[in-house]
Amino acid sequence: MSPGHEDVVASADLEPPIAPPGPSHRYRAFISYCHRDRKAAAKLQAAIEKFRSPPQAVASGRVPAHLRPVFRDREVLGSGHDLSSAIREALENSQALVVVCSPCAAASRWVAAEILHFIERRGAENVFCFVIDGEPNAADPSRECLPDPLRRAQSGRDVLAADARAHADGWRDAVVKTVAGLTGLSFADLARREQTRLRRRALAWAATGLVLAAIFGALALYSAQQAKAAKKSTQSAELIADYLGKVLAQFSPRAGQNAAATALLPLIDASTRPDRLAALESEPIALLRVRHILGRAYLELNAADRALPLLEANAALAIEQLGPDDSRTLFMQGSLGNTLNALGQHERGAQIHRQILESAVRVHGEKSEEALAAMANLAVSLEQSGRQDETDALRTRVYEIGSTFLPADHIPFQGARRNYTGILWKQGKPDQAVALLEELHRDQLKTPGPDHLATAETEDFLGEVYEASGAHERAANAYAAAAKNLARIQGPDHARALFCAFRLAHMLEILGRKDEAAAVQKRYFGHPPDRRKLAIIGKKPSDLPR
Repeated sequence: MSPGHEDVVASADLEPPIAPPGPSHRYRAFISYCHRDRKAAAKLQAAIEKFRSPPQAVASGRVPAHLRPVFRDREVLGSGHDLSSAIREALENSQALVVVCSPCAAASRWVAAEILHFIERRGAENVFCFVIDGEPNAADPSRECLPDPLRRAQSGRDVLAADARAHADGWRDAVVKTVAGLTGLSFADLARREQTRLRRRALAWAATGLVLAAIFGALALYSAQQAKAAKKSTQSAELIADYLGKVLAQFSPRAGQNAAATALLPLIDASTRPDRLAALESEPIALLRVRHILGRAYLELNAADRALPLLEANAALAIEQLGPDDSRTLFMQGSLGNTLNALGQHERGAQIHRQILESAVRVHGEKSEEALAAMANLAVSLEQSGRQDETDALRTRVYEIGSTFLPADHIPFQGARRNYTGILWKQGKPDQAVALLEELHRDQLKTPGPDHLATAETEDFLGEVYEASGAHERAANAYAAAAKNLARIQGPDHARALFCAFRLAHMLEILGRKDEAAAVQKRYFGHPPDRRKLAIIGKKPSDLPR
């Protein structure tokens, strides 16, 4: 959440608890939006309806167990100037109005008409803003996101506005903020509860995925024994491997890293025993997938030394079964090369990535995803070997080729784009670097989204380049988003999250916003400041703004 927002949110605590829906209140809320924002509106509706109230609040009768139904789907409006009877009826039977605010919504006469109709009957105090784009009360009319009736209703009072933009509340906190307004519950309490829930879910998925991986050998063997033909057997085993791969794709033990490693490493060790994996020897393709899944689990837990034997065996088996030029073989070899890099064996890693690059270019051509992935991985090996000029030349080539055929939402190439902006910055081309980095950030907010680690890393980089350029307001916004997202994704003690918070506090001090700087320090470092957290980033209490 952006500095200063928590004081505004606290006003939601003063709202009366939401009343049970009576005959005149069929809907918990009505979501008003323009057609262009329908995806965001649908996502918001789902989030509100999935909300489960705290058991204590439900037991006391203060709030319902669920906030549903929420009205969103509207019939197609005609070309006239009046709201349809169905829309008017839904508005009059809704306890609250949530407006999805954007420049499109601000220009929509239908959104304005819905707001006016609701305010006339229910009052402005039951209207909530959910900002997804543009600026509230913007100097530039084309960037204004509040419809005119909302701007008028704002006059003389604080309207609860949840700001889902990445540099402000972010999507998750904006939803929680909206729920706080709808229920009258404390935002701070709901936010802490949501954070706890997400961490528990991450650990639960991790444990579930690894338990499944531990029994995979038995499942695959059972499938093989039951199949009537070798082909059918292979398909069954591969289906199981695919399923486990999708489960482990959600595996993220970064919250509580040490506890996760202690609990889960023995499970993976048990899964990699030779007698377990021997059950898959008659299904070599499935065996490749299983070993890759288990190797990846080791890497997630910073146990690259345990992953290495699995991935070396996989690379050899892939060459034997699929041939040296098969895409799956190149993928398995790439995993091995990256693991060698993680273990500091950069020369050997570079050798493998060069071989992959030669095969990829020979089979697929230089203008291919396979070739670009090999170039990017080779660049990592060269960089870690201290060969920076070769690294920069290779990364520039990746950007130049990828720009000719890869789309903006191609996530691996987004990393290559960020690397290239760093090269431009080093070359003394700050304007080009900033323009490309801002373009990348806009693309990442759409895909993979504001809550993804890659997006947070770009926000971190943006903070640095804005600060170096003297754009302190923009730097503060970027650091605020990066610190919040990195702390949520990688844990509150993660070095980059703490560094971004440290720089955010300094930017706010430079801007004269000392109270906000103090709030940031307290939120991330405690009061008095936690010396251990500061030591993680090589700082001490006297380095913090005064």
